[in-house]
Amino acid sequence: MLMVKKALIYVTGLLFMAFGVAFSVNSSLGVSPVNSLPYVISRITGLDLGNCVIGIFAFISWCRYYC
Repeated sequence: MLMVKKALIYVTGLLFMAFGVAFSVNSSLGVSPVNSLPYVISRITGLDLGNCVIGIFAFISWCRYYC
């Protein structure tokens, strides 16, 4: 049960971060260095920026936990 709660909090945090990055890009404020990798991947592949942010940071978190 504790792991499910942690996962829900993590996913909620990823969603807020994805919204923040998307709003920052759409308002022409630019992206921070930590968000440049998902931004470039979204520009190259044509995927949504929010999906790229969630995917990249979920992958980084997975690597930190299992590697």
